[in-house]
Amino acid sequence: MLRLPLRYPFLVPLGFAVLVLGAGWLLHTRVDERLRLELVSDLTTIRDSNVAALNEWIAAQERATATATSDPEVIQTTARLVRQDRRAPDTPHHAYLRQELRRLLHPVVLHNEFESFRLIREGRVLAADSPGPWAPLPEAVLRGAERLDLGEAWLSAPQRGGDGGRDEPIMWSCSPVGTGTRGPEAILCFAVDPRRSFARVLHLARFGDTGETYAFGPDGYLLSRSRFERELRSWGLLGPEESSMFRIQIRDPGLDLGRDRGPLTPGDRRPLTRMAQSATRGERGVDVDGYPGYRGTPVVGAWVWLAPHQFGVATEMEVSEAFETLRVVRASMWTLFGILILATIGLAFGARIIKRLQGSARRAERLGQYTLEERIGQGGMGTVYRAQHALLRRPTAVKVIRSVDLDSATRVRFEREVQATSQLTHPNTVAIYDYGHAAGGVFYYAMEYLDGITLQELVRSDGPQPQGRVMHILQQVCGSLAEAHAAGLVHRDIKPANIMLCQRGGAYDVVKVLDFGLVKNVDTGESLLTAANALAGTPHYMAPEYITEPARADARADVYAVAAVAFYLLTARLLFDGGNMMSVLTRHMTEEPPRPSTITPFPVDPALEALLLTCLDKDPERRPADAGELLQKLEQLAIEHGILWSQQEAKAWWRVRGRALLPAERAPFTTAPTLAVDLRGRFSTGRRPFKERRRHPERRAEDRAARAENGPDTVPTRPPRPRPESPRSEPRSEPRPDR
Repeated sequence: MLRLPLRYPFLVPLGFAVLVLGAGWLLHTRVDERLRLELVSDLTTIRDSNVAALNEWIAAQERATATATSDPEVIQTTARLVRQDRRAPDTPHHAYLRQELRRLLHPVVLHNEFESFRLIREGRVLAADSPGPWAPLPEAVLRGAERLDLGEAWLSAPQRGGDGGRDEPIMWSCSPVGTGTRGPEAILCFAVDPRRSFARVLHLARFGDTGETYAFGPDGYLLSRSRFERELRSWGLLGPEESSMFRIQIRDPGLDLGRDRGPLTPGDRRPLTRMAQSATRGERGVDVDGYPGYRGTPVVGAWVWLAPHQFGVATEMEVSEAFETLRVVRASMWTLFGILILATIGLAFGARIIKRLQGSARRAERLGQYTLEERIGQGGMGTVYRAQHALLRRPTAVKVIRSVDLDSATRVRFEREVQATSQLTHPNTVAIYDYGHAAGGVFYYAMEYLDGITLQELVRSDGPQPQGRVMHILQQVCGSLAEAHAAGLVHRDIKPANIMLCQRGGAYDVVKVLDFGLVKNVDTGESLLTAANALAGTPHYMAPEYITEPARADARADVYAVAAVAFYLLTARLLFDGGNMMSVLTRHMTEEPPRPSTITPFPVDPALEALLLTCLDKDPERRPADAGELLQKLEQLAIEHGILWSQQEAKAWWRVRGRALLPAERAPFTTAPTLAVDLRGRFSTGRRPFKERRRHPERRAEDRAARAENGPDTVPTRPPRPRPESPRSEPRSEPRPDR
């Protein structure tokens, strides 16, 4: 064996350090490449999501305008007004026709939240929603409106100068009215305040500490508010009460305003940023190499030019935040290289000690009166063990967080989950037995051990469920949530993975609601772990108002999630799915839910379907106020329409199919990672998945024949598939689309 001379002992750590340096540099290169690809994907996804939402909003304004101009009464009144204007404009009849047009269009203005309207003919205002004098429309708006054909509508970009001569931003939605000898009789334009929905749409997907999406015009002026108005005021670029709209231009200041000090070149003499120059040429692009933004800070961005409306949309983030991961990797590499040169042997010795400590920590431990026997679950907020009480000898589930895994936010969430759940005594809420601290900085709490399956596992293995069983499950879920809502608590993470179906005390299909770790007190506004306006939960079950304004979500957000769970049970499909998180959230906000009866193979009572669609309404005011009200409606519906699920049916299902779904050792519950932000997981089961079993219609024919022979309370006794020999130790988690 080759041995290094003792007089050169430094060669071993030095050689090892060189090897680590080479590996670190390779890692740095790979991370840089991967980070740039992900950054391009993230920027374009956020940009495209904002543009899609913006286009939908623009289309809604244009549809409202086109609808108004196609009204026969509006067309007839406009034609009479134009003829009267040609003959004698300053007459009482002319004034009467203007007043009649105001009467016809007043409901349109109120319903669509327009600011006002103008009826234009040959560049002159014929009528408006208020007595004159009327400010003329900007030339850009008139030119764009005059190019329209009959039946078309067009929304302008935000313009300077509001209605009535006020210095406020305004947008105009215009459409031709009637047909004359030389084209349309006139042009009807409605005023839209861009500070409302237009600005809100662009601010929906702000990300990180420095990410923003904004709109800008061909002259480089901001058409929406900047995220950094406070900094712009501190630099003297904005007055104390001024908005950045039409005040700040997307131009390169020549220095980093947040770091450097020096004279600024006048705005018109400074060039547009690289992004703005490309966008105003009508180009769509992405730049992750970095360029100076309008604050002079290097940024990365993605942009697009909306030619029909003559403005651009850009999504940007500071380079320092975008490449924070790479900076950390680079710093870690050099730090590791220095440490290896100085103490390679010491690090190796320390690694052996750490490994020994980790091995001992994984062995069975004693926490208070509980002896941990086996790990049965690993979640995003701790580890779950099967345990036994020292005196009672009853099986118990103990959830543990160790100090090495504990930061302040996680500890707050852990303690709040215990406190929130312990206040609830409903039989369909998981029961908490004990809570404590142990030596070594270990936090734990003990709860009832649940032997069952989650609703996610039920649907994945058994497919869509009959409406009677779904009704039975929903009533129990609502019973649990009704107690929480009455106490002023909102769960905020209702989903199939947080609802278990069990056998308890000789009863079957007993529901247990789990994981109150994201609970919020609506009376005090206090929520755990999440900052104001931050999302926490699972995108597939989020109510639209919770996505846009998380701090204002109340019990009706839980009602929406319960209805989404019901849709999943009835159809074996998610309510809204997508390739990434943003697409799922956008669909929740913009798309109407499909009817379960068009998807599921089982019959769905129209009254039950109507109630679920009401619970899934985008407007929370139209939903039941809380779970208690929804429970009353479900109980009344079950009685009046005979949507029932008997204990005989439940017992038959558990005896035949339920046993096949339970592993030899069952976790008490699953802690599916939730958004704030983690939704990744995989699902496995000893039985064939539902999608595979759908390919065998002869099995379904056997089921129908068995029910016809034995009655509706009997589940076909097909032999279950053999379970895997090794018990499963990892819980199943909610699936997450890869970003």
